[in-house]
Amino acid sequence: MMKPKPEGRDAMALLIKAAKVAVPVTPKNGRQFTLAELQGYVGAHLEALPLSSGQIMCLNEEGERKHLAFNALADEIAHGQSSIAPLRKVVGDVLIATRTETDGRENQEESNGYREHRGAYRAPFRRLA
Repeated sequence: MMKPKPEGRDAMALLIKAAKVAVPVTPKNGRQFTLAELQGYVGAHLEALPLSSGQIMCLNEEGERKHLAFNALADEIAHGQSSIAPLRKVVGDVLIATRTETDGRENQEESNGYREHRGAYRAPFRRLA
């Protein structure tokens, strides 16, 4: 199973496309993704899945309802590193990034699995179950 790069000084986000292609990406400002950037990668509505590696997998919240293509690589990572429901499928493009790249907090205790993106979100991300 492929494991995302651990969080660190030269950690880089990974865009995993449903077309079985993984592309390293960086925030435009070099430090942290904006809401618009995240939405551009995965779709209009974001869902966050905390991974055991300490990173966050960002998905399209409406992916299954919109019948997006199955993402086998992201599905394998999600089922191996999170508490995703066994029958839940990961669909569409996903972005795996460090907590620092997604919300500016350094560790899970600060983020607590949910986060607000510098006030851009009115409600915290939904946790996949």
